[in-house]
Amino acid sequence: MMNNSCQRGAAASFTWRPSHLCAIVLFLVFGTQLFPHKLVTKTYTSGSRDWSVVVSPSDQFGRGPSQLELAKQGAKVWKTEESFTFWDCVLTDDGIVGGYGYSEGLSGRMGAGDLILAVVSTQGRTVGRYAIQRHSRSEEHELDTPVARGIMYQAERRLFVVRVSGGAVRRSHEKWWLLDSSTGECVGVVDPLEKVQSNSTLRQSLGACEIRGTPLILAHWYSFDDHLDSRGARFIVYDKLWAPVWILELPAVYDEVGAINSVFPFGSSTMGVSSDSTGEFSIRVAGDNARRTFRVIADSSFGPGWRVVEVDG
Repeated sequence: MMNNSCQRGAAASFTWRPSHLCAIVLFLVFGTQLFPHKLVTKTYTSGSRDWSVVVSPSDQFGRGPSQLELAKQGAKVWKTEESFTFWDCVLTDDGIVGGYGYSEGLSGRMGAGDLILAVVSTQGRTVGRYAIQRHSRSEEHELDTPVARGIMYQAERRLFVVRVSGGAVRRSHEKWWLLDSSTGECVGVVDPLEKVQSNSTLRQSLGACEIRGTPLILAHWYSFDDHLDSRGARFIVYDKLWAPVWILELPAVYDEVGAINSVFPFGSSTMGVSSDSTGEFSIRVAGDNARRTFRVIADSSFGPGWRVVEVDG
């Protein structure tokens, strides 16, 4: 369901529930991969390569202010100081920055603080800023919640999509926040699994990306079957209404603990998914070096409105 009760600049509520053993497994397997605990100065580049933004934290844990410097084709456009630090961000081909950070750092050593979602315009103004109140962890191995699992940009719909997890255990914990890149407005908060059948084994999203030249989004989900003690992947393509138009289930591909670290780049928010050509996307799973590439075709005569076909290698 789409939830439009976004709150600008105020603490937004996020229900926290105690985690269980699965959370420990997920953190040990994926935690250091997705959530490096220290920040350094980092440069982000737009897909067109025309724009770049340098994020310089004032604190290695991402607490407090930071400096942002935007450049176009190597020439400085602006430099500004923000009251927060982007933990991760995306830069559009229009020079707009969208991202998220943690007011007290990811681990919240000085208190849980807030998860901050923000959009900075091409002129260097913060046009959207949302603070989601975090809750202190109950166990030493856990992170304060919620946490952002990653951010992506859907160019056709001009949306930043921030994947926010309240515990990374049950499907009801993950919500995706939608920020309009033009205005900075939060235009909705969606449950990405609400319209997905047989979703009880899906624990968390590992990565997501747009499918270039389309309004579609591709997501990579981690699944865990308690009864079979099996860990797998499910890839889902979503339409504009967040309904699945294509699903690929790959059971048991993550049964080998540690395989994920040998395949995916450290800190990637697009783990196992990519779209390098218009209307095409690729998927990859841990332990398998081969990519599988697919093409999406708009087809009003086909049930979901889109057909997905695999491209021969």
